[in-house]
Formats: sequence, C-alpha cells, structure tokens
Amino acid sequence: MINLHSLIGFITLAFLLQACNAGPETPRPIAQTPQATSSPQPMNENITSKDREYIGLLQKLSQRNPEQEAQQAVARGERSILGYYAGRGGLKLPGLTQEQQAVQKCTLKTLDGLGDVIYGDNHLKYRVALRQFAGRYNSAMLSACL
Repeated sequence: MINLHSLIGFITLAFLLQACNAGPETPRPIAQTPQATSSPQPMNENITSKDREYIGLLQKLSQRNPEQEAQQAVARGERSILGYYAGRGGLKLPGLTQEQQAVQKCTLKTLDGLGDVIYGDNHLKYRVALRQFAGRYNSAMLSACL
C-alpha cells in the first residue's frame, strides 16, 4: 500500500500544479483591422526626437573620411583604435583580425550609440555606418599600432 507521506506529497503537488494553472487568463492582443485613410500622413510627423538625432548623426558621419582622419591623428602623434562593447559579445574592434587585435599597441577609443537598444531604422542605419567607419579607420591606423 501507499504510505501516508507519499500520499500527502502527491496531493500537495497536485494542488500546487492546479494553483499554477488557475491564475487569471491573460488577454491576448487583438490586431486592429486596417482602415482606409483618405490621405497618407507625411513621414516627418512620425519621426521621433531620437530618430531625428540619428538622422543628423548619420549625415555628419557620411561627410567624414576615416582614412584621412586616421592619417591626421598619426601626424598629431595620436595612435588609437576605435572599438565598441557588444554586450555579451565583449569588445569589438572592427577591421582587425583576432591576431591584429592581440598585438596592436594603440589606445582604445570606445564608440557611443552601439548599445543593445535600437531606437528605430535611422539608429540601425547609423550603427551600421559607424561600424563601417570604425573598420576603415582601424585599417588605416593599423600600421601605426603594430
């Protein structure tokens, strides 16, 4: 026969499982049905302040020349590599192989705007452009860092 402790344990477990399943039902989101509009809204009305900020940063970045900036920095005696922290991925140094990262002797400048939150399409475009800029800058700076 079943001993009393096993029976009490089984009943307690059954009650606990039932209690977990007996919680309030969570409502599921209901997709809105598309409604026809008389005229589309201009895109500028939907742009957030964060989006505007990254549009401006992307425009400024596109006007810069990473190779020229690296050459100018070396001429001033500044030797630095651009990098960013990618959360659990750790430090990233675009444009450098693992071997080059291990032997380079330059200081590190970390880039802002590459955290784990993406604020919209323009922020994403800025992030991609910034990583490409850093890769080109680091490649141009590499000879001064080895």
